[in-house]
Amino acid sequence: MDKKEILDKALEMAIDRGWKNTSVRELSKAIGYSTIKIYSEFESKENLLLEIQRNGFEQLKSAYLNAIKSLPSDKDKLIAITIEHYLFSKKNKALYDLMFQMDGAPCSLPSRAILENTSEPIRHILTNIAGKLDKSLFFHWWAIAHGFVNIAHSDKVSEKEALEMLNSIMSNFIKGITP
Repeated sequence: MDKKEILDKALEMAIDRGWKNTSVRELSKAIGYSTIKIYSEFESKENLLLEIQRNGFEQLKSAYLNAIKSLPSDKDKLIAITIEHYLFSKKNKALYDLMFQMDGAPCSLPSRAILENTSEPIRHILTNIAGKLDKSLFFHWWAIAHGFVNIAHSDKVSEKEALEMLNSIMSNFIKGITP
């Protein structure tokens, strides 16, 4: 069993039980390896979670880039990235929850470099639309995208309604930041 298989099984167990209820001992039993093997690969349960998060952020950035690769305007790209953020959170709910510690996983977020790398396409597009980028502009986007995820995960709206609302919200946001 390689590192990826350990990560996949740990994520599977976290999906089934929650991260707090997933132990390295149970993981080792599930994969047929000693806890020593897992600790030699990751050093701690926290490092195992950080690696799951890092992989999730790589997947999220890839989803962002795929969503915008053929779009002509930055406005269309920002809407597409925001919708992709929401769709990623729906399709990968447990992973998204682990990435942003929404299930109460006791772990620090991935490094600033990982977060900045993931958000680079967003920051670039925001700069192109607004003519400049300050921290508050990115955090406004983040509050919309992540806040919408939290609301939409409540399942009080259909997928179609959620996408229509998010498109409308982002269109208004773009109007507000366009010089």
